[in-house]
Amino acid sequence: MNWFKDVLVDLIVTIVIVTAIFVETTWMRWVIIGYTGIMLLAKVVVIAGDSALQLIRKTQTEAPDWLPHLLYAINTGVLLYGAWWYTAAGWAAIWLLSYIAQRKLKPTPGRQ
Repeated sequence: MNWFKDVLVDLIVTIVIVTAIFVETTWMRWVIIGYTGIMLLAKVVVIAGDSALQLIRKTQTEAPDWLPHLLYAINTGVLLYGAWWYTAAGWAAIWLLSYIAQRKLKPTPGRQ
Protein backbone atom coordinates (compact mmCIF):
# COMPACT_ATOMS: atom_id res chain seq x y z
CA MET A 1 0.00 0.00 0.00
CA ASN A 2 3.07 2.30 -0.14
CA TRP A 3 2.07 3.20 -3.69
CA PHE A 4 -1.10 4.89 -2.43
CA LYS A 5 0.74 8.11 -1.60
CA ASP A 6 2.16 8.11 -5.14
CA VAL A 7 -1.32 8.14 -6.70
CA LEU A 8 -2.86 10.46 -4.13
CA VAL A 9 -2.62 13.51 -6.41
CA ASP A 10 -4.36 11.62 -9.23
CA LEU A 11 -7.13 10.59 -6.84
CA ILE A 12 -7.55 14.16 -5.58
CA VAL A 13 -7.70 15.47 -9.16
CA THR A 14 -10.39 12.93 -10.01
CA ILE A 15 -12.40 13.98 -6.94
CA VAL A 16 -12.03 17.66 -7.89
CA ILE A 17 -13.15 16.96 -11.47
CA VAL A 18 -16.21 15.00 -10.32
CA THR A 19 -17.06 17.72 -7.80
CA ALA A 20 -16.59 20.50 -10.37
CA ILE A 21 -18.99 18.86 -12.80
CA PHE A 22 -21.77 18.75 -10.22
CA VAL A 23 -21.01 21.96 -8.25
CA GLU A 24 -19.97 24.20 -11.19
CA THR A 25 -17.75 26.80 -9.59
CA THR A 26 -15.64 29.09 -11.74
CA TRP A 27 -12.43 28.67 -9.76
CA MET A 28 -12.64 24.86 -9.98
CA ARG A 29 -13.08 25.10 -13.75
CA TRP A 30 -9.88 27.16 -14.05
CA VAL A 31 -7.95 24.83 -11.74
CA ILE A 32 -8.98 21.85 -13.85
CA ILE A 33 -8.17 23.61 -17.13
CA GLY A 34 -4.76 24.68 -15.77
CA TYR A 35 -3.94 21.23 -14.41
CA THR A 36 -5.01 19.65 -17.70
CA GLY A 37 -2.60 21.91 -19.58
CA ILE A 38 0.25 21.13 -17.19
CA MET A 39 -0.40 17.38 -17.49
CA LEU A 40 -0.52 17.56 -21.28
CA LEU A 41 2.76 19.45 -21.37
CA ALA A 42 4.39 16.99 -18.96
CA LYS A 43 3.24 13.97 -20.99
CA VAL A 44 4.47 15.50 -24.26
CA VAL A 45 7.88 16.24 -22.69
CA VAL A 46 8.12 12.65 -21.41
CA ILE A 47 7.23 11.19 -24.81
CA ALA A 48 9.48 13.57 -26.76
CA GLY A 49 12.61 13.46 -24.65
CA ASP A 50 14.62 10.39 -23.76
CA SER A 51 16.26 12.17 -20.82
CA ALA A 52 12.81 12.97 -19.38
CA LEU A 53 11.84 9.34 -19.94
CA GLN A 54 14.89 8.21 -17.99
CA LEU A 55 13.95 10.58 -15.15
CA ILE A 56 10.44 9.12 -15.06
CA ARG A 57 11.86 5.58 -15.08
CA LYS A 58 13.75 6.39 -11.86
CA THR A 59 10.59 7.64 -10.14
CA GLN A 60 8.24 4.82 -11.11
CA THR A 61 5.99 3.55 -8.35
CA GLU A 62 4.64 0.17 -7.40
CA ALA A 63 1.10 1.30 -8.16
CA PRO A 64 -0.82 -1.08 -10.42
CA ASP A 65 -0.48 -0.15 -14.10
CA TRP A 66 -4.25 -0.10 -14.54
CA LEU A 67 -4.93 2.49 -11.83
CA PRO A 68 -3.92 5.65 -13.73
CA HIS A 69 -5.83 4.36 -16.76
CA LEU A 70 -8.93 3.89 -14.64
CA LEU A 71 -8.63 7.39 -13.17
CA TYR A 72 -8.01 8.97 -16.58
CA ALA A 73 -11.03 7.09 -17.97
CA ILE A 74 -13.18 8.38 -15.10
CA ASN A 75 -11.89 11.92 -15.63
CA THR A 76 -12.58 11.77 -19.37
CA GLY A 77 -16.01 10.22 -18.92
CA VAL A 78 -17.13 12.67 -16.24
CA LEU A 79 -15.90 15.63 -18.29
CA LEU A 80 -17.81 14.33 -21.31
CA TYR A 81 -20.90 13.91 -19.15
CA GLY A 82 -20.55 17.52 -18.00
CA ALA A 83 -20.08 18.71 -21.62
CA TRP A 84 -16.58 20.06 -20.95
CA TRP A 85 -15.61 18.97 -24.47
CA TYR A 86 -12.15 20.54 -24.77
CA THR A 87 -11.09 19.52 -21.29
CA ALA A 88 -12.37 15.99 -21.93
CA ALA A 89 -10.34 15.90 -25.14
CA GLY A 90 -7.31 17.02 -23.12
CA TRP A 91 -7.81 14.16 -20.67
CA ALA A 92 -8.27 11.69 -23.49
CA ALA A 93 -4.93 12.90 -24.89
CA ILE A 94 -3.33 12.60 -21.43
CA TRP A 95 -4.68 9.06 -21.23
CA LEU A 96 -3.26 8.16 -24.66
CA LEU A 97 0.11 9.77 -23.94
CA SER A 98 0.29 7.96 -20.59
CA TYR A 99 -0.27 4.67 -22.37
CA ILE A 100 2.48 5.47 -24.88
CA ALA A 101 4.88 6.49 -22.09
CA GLN A 102 4.04 3.34 -20.14
CA ARG A 103 4.82 1.23 -23.20
CA LYS A 104 8.13 3.05 -23.67
CA LEU A 105 9.07 2.50 -20.03
CA LYS A 106 8.41 -1.23 -20.04
CA PRO A 107 11.62 -3.14 -20.73
CA THR A 108 11.33 -5.37 -23.75
CA PRO A 109 13.10 -8.74 -23.77
CA GLY A 110 16.59 -8.44 -25.15
CA ARG A 111 16.68 -4.62 -24.84
CA GLN A 112 17.61 -2.76 -21.66
